[in-house]
Amino acid sequence: MSGIEVVGLLLGAVPLAISALEHYKEGIDVISDFRNYRSTLKSLKTKLSIQEELYRGTLQRLLLSELSLLEVHALFPEPGAEGSSALWGTKDIEDKLRRKLGAKFGLFMDVVTDVGKLSLRISCADERF
Repeated sequence: MSGIEVVGLLLGAVPLAISALEHYKEGIDVISDFRNYRSTLKSLKTKLSIQEELYRGTLQRLLLSELSLLEVHALFPEPGAEGSSALWGTKDIEDKLRRKLGAKFGLFMDVVTDVGKLSLRISCADERF
């Protein structure tokens, strides 16, 4: 083998070695998460709870200008409370929300519905752990 062939092999091996080390680190991270899944799961639950409270707080502040405090609290029962709020479908509440949101009412209700469904799925999955 000439010196040029050896240098070519060495230079060709460098990206392969770097790639192997990157994938090795990713694999180790997955194994580490698996071994520490309880703490990882607890961390994810905490982050999810924070996001849920931010979402609820934002919606409550948005709606307080149009709805009474009692109506807002009825729309957002405490987490873990059984059943969903009956106020979301009432004509009075929808009229107040339409006045507040205008053309964005449909989008708002779609987001609220989607987040509600997602929260329900997450809480059902949470019960398994």
